[in-house]
Amino acid sequence: MSSSSPFKFLDAYNKADHAIFFGRVEEIEKLYEMAHQTNLTLVYGQSGTGKTSLIQCGLANRFQSSDWFDVYIRRNDEINQSLLQGLKKLDSGKKTSQGTLLERLQKHRKEVRATTGIEETEGLSPVIKALRSLHKHYLKPIYLIFDQFEELFILGSQEEQEIFYHTVADVLQSEGYCRMIFVLREEAIAQLYDFEKVVPTLFDKRLRVEPMGRTRTMEVVKQTCRKFGIKLDGLNVPESIIEAISGGKGRVELTYLQVFMDRLYQLATENGSEEVHFSEPLVNRLGNIEDVLAEFLRDQSLEIQTDLERALPPVPHRGLNFVLNAFVTLEGTKQSLTRRQIRIPQLTAEQTDFCLERLEKGRIIRYAEDRYELAHDALAKQIADQRSAEDIAFLEVNKLIQDRFRIFKSTNTYLNHSELALIGNYRKRLEEENKLSEAEWKYIKKSDQEDKRIRKRRRMIVTGVIAVLSVLVLASGFLFVTAQRNLTAFKEEQKRNAEAKYAARMAQGEQAMASSNYERAKEEFLIALEHKTDDSLALNKISEAEIKLRNKTEFERNITQGDSLYALGESYYVDAWNQYKEALNLDYNNPVAQGKIGTVEGKLETLYSKWISNGDNFMITHNRSGYSNALRNYERANRFRSTPELRQKIAECEKALGQN
Repeated sequence: MSSSSPFKFLDAYNKADHAIFFGRVEEIEKLYEMAHQTNLTLVYGQSGTGKTSLIQCGLANRFQSSDWFDVYIRRNDEINQSLLQGLKKLDSGKKTSQGTLLERLQKHRKEVRATTGIEETEGLSPVIKALRSLHKHYLKPIYLIFDQFEELFILGSQEEQEIFYHTVADVLQSEGYCRMIFVLREEAIAQLYDFEKVVPTLFDKRLRVEPMGRTRTMEVVKQTCRKFGIKLDGLNVPESIIEAISGGKGRVELTYLQVFMDRLYQLATENGSEEVHFSEPLVNRLGNIEDVLAEFLRDQSLEIQTDLERALPPVPHRGLNFVLNAFVTLEGTKQSLTRRQIRIPQLTAEQTDFCLERLEKGRIIRYAEDRYELAHDALAKQIADQRSAEDIAFLEVNKLIQDRFRIFKSTNTYLNHSELALIGNYRKRLEEENKLSEAEWKYIKKSDQEDKRIRKRRRMIVTGVIAVLSVLVLASGFLFVTAQRNLTAFKEEQKRNAEAKYAARMAQGEQAMASSNYERAKEEFLIALEHKTDDSLALNKISEAEIKLRNKTEFERNITQGDSLYALGESYYVDAWNQYKEALNLDYNNPVAQGKIGTVEGKLETLYSKWISNGDNFMITHNRSGYSNALRNYERANRFRSTPELRQKIAECEKALGQN
């Protein structure tokens, strides 16, 4: 791969990229205003819309250097530790340059009141102490930017979350110079409910970063090519590029735009020509964006795997896949890891290091702050889609353990016999890949001890009954025949009782299934199985309940997200409606999902007419503001119900905005 490509590929834009960052002027101004108006701003949007670039490049360059001290925080292993470590690292590395000294002297009189008393640090939290030390030195507003904040909900424990929420509340209450910006994917918004309880102003200032429309994206393509001296062979080339990226959807993810342009550049320069041309045949040769990203990952993986087999044999045929899988969660999002956390039992340490070095060189992973991670969630999705059923099952077992341990304090419930048996199938791999904490292993051990205690008690009861009967039989030869008959009758009665209990438990399980109480149903079927070992019907019912339970978490997440979006007001009704429909597709609790859908659809039917009417009224003003407002209303209506007439109106607005 050529190293001369000027495009960012999967990297976010940073402050130094100001001259090549196009198309987000309006969003930069909105975010700049919000950052001035409040000490907490929420930035959210779909993956690939350029949220990080908007802040690292757009917002960072909008501020004067004297008013901007940015601290970027990722969760890494634990968000509270990462926050404190990040602040301490900056505090220990601060230097007094001439410029900084001059700046402090100029601002001393202005800032003296604001900093009065900050030396009083007794009883303060370590985070606030570190913040005050930084502010005292630099005398600038401090912006804490929590990027990829959804990681806290995907990977974090409830205790970790609660500690963080209260730390944020304390900082916002006492440290007026400190501003916070939370950046997350929009599907994680519903997870902010508990955060909002502690910080009620969480949603007061929020910015949704939308995918770019066709008109603006065409301008970005033209300006970028002009900046890099790339010739466009024909007026339709930008349109062809957008069509390949958007698949006719009309909206463009900026991450994919950069990937596509980078790959176009590689093709355009493969013959060594000094002058670079983008043409329609070249775009058609590359294909659509899904093909481009999949092909990039496939080609790089094949090359690295081949080189690994040649350099450090013997190597498993999926050796590199094991490394890539380590960076992706069960949910299909990326996660960062230290080198120590990357344990690939199928590879030696030398082979793993070889893979990491080549993946970084190939721009598939990044290395920063002593941690490795995938370059973008777009790659995480590609890797997750290629996982084997065995890999998915292993990750589900790992998540089962972590989820059950996370709620143990509140439920005091141990893993049951079936769950322990399932874990046993993957125990060796769990140990080899170092997936669990010491506390989680102790929880498994305690669960096993509790399971053995319960089963031993049951065996003792049965053995005791048999022993008593045996003594009675042997006590009198005269009564031997009678005792034998009694024993036979007892066993038959025991069998009838077992069958009756089996039938009762199966019936209760069926009743629980009918009422969507799948956890209770599974428990009933498991007890039924104890009364009728290896019964195929009970085993099938357990499997059916487990399938439903696997959908439970996803169903509840969709319903909760839908409820949270619905509560945000009419602008979010379509998003709520889509979440409820996803819940219905899981076939977990249809009455609940159907009720939610019916409620929001009734609201949307009314709003649909209102949005179209508003759009028509704005459109007839024939000015930029009118077209912009019309476009906003038409797009809202289009998300609920798309028609050719509505799409035509959207195209007219975008065309008008592109001409003004």
